[in-house]
Amino acid sequence: MTAFVFAPVAAALHGKSWMAQLTDPAAPLYVLRNASLAMLQWTIGDSPSGVPYETSWDASLWTLAWEFSCYIMILGLGLCGAARHRWMLPTALGISVLLVLATIGPLSGIEVAERVGRFTLFFLVGAVAYQSRDWIRIGWPSVVVSFVLITVTAMPWMQGLVPLRELIHAPITAVAILGIGGLVSHPRLRLRNDISYGVYIYGFPVQQLLMHAFGSMTVIQNAALAILCTAPLAMCSWFIIEKPAIELGRRIATQVDRSAVVGA
Repeated sequence: MTAFVFAPVAAALHGKSWMAQLTDPAAPLYVLRNASLAMLQWTIGDSPSGVPYETSWDASLWTLAWEFSCYIMILGLGLCGAARHRWMLPTALGISVLLVLATIGPLSGIEVAERVGRFTLFFLVGAVAYQSRDWIRIGWPSVVVSFVLITVTAMPWMQGLVPLRELIHAPITAVAILGIGGLVSHPRLRLRNDISYGVYIYGFPVQQLLMHAFGSMTVIQNAALAILCTAPLAMCSWFIIEKPAIELGRRIATQVDRSAVVGA
């Protein structure tokens, strides 16, 4: 979509040849180099150009490889018996805390260490919360206090204490989000369809395309129009790709389980 739809449309909006953009060798390379989820190419030739952010068509995807790595980490812990040995997830969380602390000292300035510590910390806080869901109790006072702490730790004077701030942010963010999810309960809020992933992958290129189309926009104007334009794309992503893929995965898992029972 980015290489063969958004970029050619952007070229046409700037009065350039959309066919030249479509046949640019950089277009298929953009797809191939980023197919592993690690973003190795951010632009397609000189596109995007003439917009405030010219260094990437979809900057949001920089987190994709890290997110996938966290899923692989959970898979590894599961294969090692995390479901049976409840100490494994808290231990992994403790290791991530030590890694974040190490980025203040001996690992300071090492970007890989900082990102591994940051992402595993937040991911494992959620995993441990899920593992401990039977006895964790969160009320509105806890949610309110969490949001206050999030606001305070986001102040400019905390910018120089990033690792320590993240150690605070991880648990209080979990309390705030999980608390609202559990306390604000209504049948109409139990949505069967989830377009959040489509919004994540399409939002940034849509915003870029809007800047190509309209040139000068305020942040509010761009965000509001981007929501309206991204939602249909996200819905297509969910109904055409994501939902069928999830259902296929469930069918395969069911067949595997049945085969295991028959084999036993």
